[in-house]
Amino acid sequence: MKLFITMIALAFPLFASANTVVFQATSAAPETLKTLSFDSAYLTDDAGQLILTAGNLAGSFQTVSAVRMTEDAISFKAEKLLLNSWESGCGEAEFAKASIEGVSVLGAVEAKNLKISIQYTTVHDVCHSQPQTQLIKYQLVQ
Repeated sequence: MKLFITMIALAFPLFASANTVVFQATSAAPETLKTLSFDSAYLTDDAGQLILTAGNLAGSFQTVSAVRMTEDAISFKAEKLLLNSWESGCGEAEFAKASIEGVSVLGAVEAKNLKISIQYTTVHDVCHSQPQTQLIKYQLVQ
């Protein structure tokens, strides 16, 4: 299954629609996290969630902070756990938590104003080794 997801992630830019927004990792990242994509983004009316449509980053992100800048604009930070897997016993573990910061004007969110990062953590032996964590930052490419 992991191989299938990796193949889709690598091929995704080839099948991207004209509306697809693509962010590329600016540093080393696992294959499944090198490229992130979605079609549109908007903040819900209560500013409680950031919604991304289509692509491999699609879904609902919980807003952890929202500050009204003007009557129409809200600065926000939203997070979502993208990956949370571990093998039973003393096996491996892998976690990925995405963080998206931006500004919403009348609910709409422009991709060019987003700051996306993922805190990626791996543990090779959950019983005997320390977690290795890295912060992966992304830049808009399309």
